[in-house]
Order: sequence, then structure tokens, then C-alpha cells
Amino acid sequence: MTLARACIAGALALASCASPASSPRAQSLRGLVPFAWPRDGAVTLMTCRFETAQPIGVYAPALAPEQETAVDAVLKAWEQAGLGVRFIRAPREHAQIELEFRDDALAGEARSVVDCALRGEPAEIVHARVEIALRVASARGAERALAREELLGMLAREIAHALGWLGDARPGDAARRGSLAEAARVGARIRAGQPLASAALSALYAQPSGSVVAKAAATPLSATRPVDRLARLAEQHSLAGPFLRTGRDAGRVFWRDTATGDEYGAQVVAHAKLLRAPGAVQLALEPRARRALPRSRDAASD
Repeated sequence: MTLARACIAGALALASCASPASSPRAQSLRGLVPFAWPRDGAVTLMTCRFETAQPIGVYAPALAPEQETAVDAVLKAWEQAGLGVRFIRAPREHAQIELEFRDDALAGEARSVVDCALRGEPAEIVHARVEIALRVASARGAERALAREELLGMLAREIAHALGWLGDARPGDAARRGSLAEAARVGARIRAGQPLASAALSALYAQPSGSVVAKAAATPLSATRPVDRLARLAEQHSLAGPFLRTGRDAGRVFWRDTATGDEYGAQVVAHAKLLRAPGAVQLALEPRARRALPRSRDAASD
């Protein structure tokens, strides 16, 4: 059994045949954008988080004093949130979370990318990259610097995403993707030395990483063929992986050549919609993967 097949077999064993809406696990994780693992004619939607036995390495280079203070305060607040996570500053090559503060204004003020590794049991987050814009653009196009409380709240929210919660959360939850005013309210609590409260992250970290939120047969069954072909290529060339990436609107499945750093993957199109219809997966091979795969009679359907 290949690593990829072993991973999905273990994941599927965790799930019942209940629909996503009726699953108690799905109910407790309402709003989560899960990680999608399409393989062998099936689609598994799962959680992924950090293991808490070891501290999480955080890399944040060349920070100004106010940014350094903000990072320390936010990491401390999440350590006190009851999740069991701990953080340690680490060099880039040993860090699991990488922070970048940008002087320009990003659309949405911040963004996070999170990678989950399927290396047997359990699945585990291995890397997250967080970008925070230090300036925000108004509706009229003017820019201003973030207020201190806004920066704290936004950083807290993006660290929540890096910890594995991507998606929506209820009002008042520190993981909620809300307005700058909501971020400022969270930031004010952090400045006051109060721990963060997140029912979303608490639900995520109360369950094993790799817990199945939903599963379904792909429609059609051949929809997983691009990843099936990539998995065979990865096994033949001893590539590292598979890795799953998730975000609000897109997902990715990929493998990595550890000698060159090259990645071979497929995009999961309309990823956020999969929780409503897990089997309706659409995959698009990335150019490097398409070039590497041998031509076959079914390649045109990939």
C-alpha cells in the first residue's frame, strides 16, 4: 500500500456514512474550511492542526519594536487560550509559522497559507505563512497605518488561521474574519493582558488532527484522476508528501522534490464549496506536474 493510499484509508476509517450536515463533528466545526484529499475516486474533507507536544517555531525577521511587541503579546495570548499550544522563536529553516509584515496595503489587509502533511497518522500542519499589511486602504483609495489595536487583532486572527482554522467563526470569536473594528476589539483585550477566546479553535484542538469532517465518492469517479496520476509519479520518484493546502477560496494537493525544492501539484478549484458537496471536486494540474507526467490515453481528461 502506498503512503497516499494508506493515508486516505486511515482517514476514511474515522468517518461514518452520515451526510456532512448531520455529522456531530461537522456541527462542532461549523464554518471551518477543511483540507481536501481527493484520491482513488473519493474525496475526504479533514481537519489539520499542529500537534501540541512540542512548541511551534515562529519566524519573524527584522521587526520594528512595535511589531516585536505585538508578536510577543499575540503569541502569549494564544498560549493562554486553553488550546495547549506553545510557541518559540526559531530561525526560518526550523520555523513552522513564518510571519511577514508588509508596508503596502494588501487586499483584505492580511492573508495566510497553511500546508498540512499526510505522513501517516495523524495529519499535521508543517508550515504556515502569514502576511500582515501595516497599512490599510480606505474605500476611496487613501491609505493609513494600522492602529495598534487593529494590528494586534489582525495578527491574532491570522495566527488562528495558521493554527488550522480557516473559514468563518461566530461574532466575538478571535478567529473570526471580520472588520477592522472587530480586530480592534480583540486587540484591546490583548493589550489588557486578557487571554483570547475562540470556540472555533477550541473545537478544532479538542479533536485529533486528521479528523474527517465529510467524505463522498467523487462525481464522476474519474474526477480524482489528476491526483491519482501524481501519486504514482511521486511514489516512483520518492517525492515528499502528499501535502494539502487550504484557503478560503482555493486548495492544493502537491508533492515536493527535496533535492531541488520543485513541487508537483494540482489545484482544487472552488475549494470552499466542497463542504456542501464533497464529491463535486474539480482538479487542475499545475504546469510542472503536467509536464512531468507521462502522456497517456486518459491524460486529456486531467
